[in-house]
Amino acid sequence: MNTQQPTTEAQPSFDVKLTTPLVCERCKGESFIEALMFRKVSPILTKTGKAALLPIQTMACLNCGLVPSEFIPSELKDSLITPSKLTS
Repeated sequence: MNTQQPTTEAQPSFDVKLTTPLVCERCKGESFIEALMFRKVSPILTKTGKAALLPIQTMACLNCGLVPSEFIPSELKDSLITPSKLTS
């Protein structure tokens, strides 16, 4: 019989009530799920000489599927199509 308590992550040292929620830019949802973005890698850049896919872990809105700009790597922000680029 295992009598040890389950391990838990360290609790934050601040009051969560003092924080502000991250909301979806499109639908204002506050729940997100893990998602993957993929980038194609040229055969010239790979060690095998074959094309590859590079997965990039991110988060997407649970309600509408949008990946908020806060979750897009800074190196990719200028190259991705975002809602603001679609309306301009």
